[in-house]
Amino acid sequence: MMGVILAAAIVYLSFAVNQTSMQSSTIADVLKRARENQEQLISLVYYYVDGDQVHIFIYNYGTHDVIVSQSIALTTSNYEMIADLAPNHFPRKTLVETVFTNPLSEQPTEIVFVTQSGAVYALTLTNYGG
Repeated sequence: MMGVILAAAIVYLSFAVNQTSMQSSTIADVLKRARENQEQLISLVYYYVDGDQVHIFIYNYGTHDVIVSQSIALTTSNYEMIADLAPNHFPRKTLVETVFTNPLSEQPTEIVFVTQSGAVYALTLTNYGG
């Protein structure tokens, strides 16, 4: 759980540092973003590891498409940004297989997605012993 909080803080700080122009949000923008976040709901359906490739199957239950802007692989003691998540777009009401190269020296226990709308998802990869 601490890893998820750390990852969310790192993602937030990287957005703040990389922001090159000042943005002002009106109350209408904030309300719109909150509504969109509520209409996005993704779930990990299945995953498997093939060498250093991690295949995850995501179902988007929401009424809006989800576009991942940043993704992080976590273990209990380490984390790394995922550079090659493909595809990073999960259409609404669709099951999508997405693949990435594991950036860690061990199998990740969680994957964190930050969407373009600002939502954060933490997906736990349960070890089934295989």
